[in-house]
Amino acid sequence: MILLCVDLETTGTDIFDAEITEIGIVTFDTDSEQVVRIYSTLVKPLGLIPEEIQDMTGISQAMVNRFGVPWSVALSAWNEFVLEADYIVGHNIKGFDAPILERLSGKKLQKPIIDTMTDLPYERFITSKKLSHLALDVLGIANPFPHRAATDALTTIMLLDAYPIEEVIEYAKAEQKLIIAKLKKDDPAFDRKKDEIKRLGYRWSGSPEFRWQKSFKDVEGQAQREREKAKNVGVRITVMKQAT
Repeated sequence: MILLCVDLETTGTDIFDAEITEIGIVTFDTDSEQVVRIYSTLVKPLGLIPEEIQDMTGISQAMVNRFGVPWSVALSAWNEFVLEADYIVGHNIKGFDAPILERLSGKKLQKPIIDTMTDLPYERFITSKKLSHLALDVLGIANPFPHRAATDALTTIMLLDAYPIEEVIEYAKAEQKLIIAKLKKDDPAFDRKKDEIKRLGYRWSGSPEFRWQKSFKDVEGQAQREREKAKNVGVRITVMKQAT
């Protein structure tokens, strides 16, 4: 089986207008459990790279001006890699990389996707899904060049390879659920409950109504376990299918 792992660096986080500044592609053969192809290039965007993005990624405007290729060149390479892949892999690919690739290529991805942010059966003690944190917690390594496409793609495929591929595929097929917990600010136990649901992996949704949410795969009775944990905290929750 051939897994195609992709990572993008972009001019921003808005999937509707971000341009690609770097693409990293890693092809992984599950039979030999080896990386068999690596491709990476800077891409010259039509617009400018904001200063804060340059600081975060280390990719400067001068770098893409000198070394970047037109997106059409990188797209041609991407299309070639996709042809030989059985699955496309990425970290937060469903929420970020895939929508950008589909918008800039003008077509939907035709291969099934495995997102290492949501589709791996992580141990329950793991709460942070940041790639750098997972590399340390699962693999015991540090990504030497975070926010660079090639090394992020390599780290991602190593993360996936830490789990049996058959188990990963089945887990990826499981339904993704979203839990919403609403806290009342006038609740005398507000601070305690907030701290406890944060420890359970909930994150504030940004809502002024003090809604906290958490996504999970509904496998092996996980939804019921989540309800029981919320009940022990004293919080009522709503469980729903997460939109993809």
